[in-house]
Amino acid sequence: MIKRRLIARHNHSLAVAMKAVYQDSIDIGTPGKGGAIKVYGDTGDPDDYQRRIDNAVALLKYTRSQLVVD
Repeated sequence: MIKRRLIARHNHSLAVAMKAVYQDSIDIGTPGKGGAIKVYGDTGDPDDYQRRIDNAVALLKYTRSQLVVD
């Protein structure tokens, strides 16, 4: 239980830091249908933002492929 709280706190801190660096974000996917991910970036730098989105989509696909349905 403590480990979960620490991970949740770390994830929250990371999200706050990302919001401070990158004001723009996009949500990809649906939480109830295979998962969702939020990508932070700068729309003023579309090449970097697109790279971030591509990486996030690849990670989401990988995560979905690792899920085991009984």
